[in-house]
Amino acid sequence: MHTVRNIIAIIIFITLIVFGVFYIFFFNKEEITNDTTQLDQTTNIVDQNNVQDIKNIIDENQNINLDDFKPSSPKEEPVWYNMDKDNDGLSDEDEEKFNTDIWEPDTDGDGINDNVEIEKYGTDPTNPDTDGDGYRDGIEIINGYNPVGDGALQ
Repeated sequence: MHTVRNIIAIIIFITLIVFGVFYIFFFNKEEITNDTTQLDQTTNIVDQNNVQDIKNIIDENQNINLDDFKPSSPKEEPVWYNMDKDNDGLSDEDEEKFNTDIWEPDTDGDGINDNVEIEKYGTDPTNPDTDGDGYRDGIEIINGYNPVGDGALQ
């Protein structure tokens, strides 16, 4: 007897919850929509007032020089700027001479810094496979092969 009453109470409780949710989603929409419409109208009025205020300020100050708002460039370039931006051991001047990237320490991406390619191995820092044998210079050096020709690395 008690279980039948409990089951009926649970069914009534679930039914009330379902009707409550149904009401919230379907009948309460008008109130929410009206509130947002009113909010949009208020925001529009505020925006129009702000635009008018800005126009008044501009009208009062016709002598605005836009150059005053541009960022200024330094009078002299900093010393580090012309040295070695990518920290590969080649000065930016040398990077320009060898046609390598001043911002990338390994221009050709073969795993060897531009400076090491030029000074130690004599490879082309702009070509990942200087001798054209299909293997990148860095792979050849790691495995003991000559990156500029045939045979072992000397």
